[in-house]
Amino acid sequence: MVASFALARLEKAERQALEEIAIRERLRLLLAGAMTARAPGAGALPLDGTPLTLRQGDRDWTLALNDVAGLVDIYFASPAMLALLPDHGVQIASGREGVAAALGHGGRYPVLEQSLALFGLDRAARHDVAGFVTQSGRSGRINPAVALEGLRAQLAGLPPAETAAGQAERVQIGLWSD
Repeated sequence: MVASFALARLEKAERQALEEIAIRERLRLLLAGAMTARAPGAGALPLDGTPLTLRQGDRDWTLALNDVAGLVDIYFASPAMLALLPDHGVQIASGREGVAAALGHGGRYPVLEQSLALFGLDRAARHDVAGFVTQSGRSGRINPAVALEGLRAQLAGLPPAETAAGQAERVQIGLWSD
């Protein structure tokens, strides 16, 4: 009885892993088509974090695609840009100074989750800002065309030097199943 239960759990885990591989492969093809489409709007995928649902096997997978240019970079964004984040922008701005000072020349930034924790954000706060931030940006500027809906309205008050435009260069993928 215990052995059959353990085998059933392994089978379920194996099936889920194979479904995730299949979804990632489908996503890779969708992204390649969208990023290389010549006609405007051809194969357009929303790069502003809008959730999409894909079905694979007997499971629905939800994914959100973000052009990192539409997210607030925690290390390079100005304090005014960080202030747009829900409730925690000031804490991120002050926390990043200490992390950057302790990093030293040539050091690597910690991964996003760890950076936010080092800035003093607890688990709930990290969850609140997770969809709005990145540390993969190339500048501290933000592209309003691909910004999350929750930030888009607030971006109108920023000076033009804080905003960017252009084609997507790097896409951040969020993928989860029910």
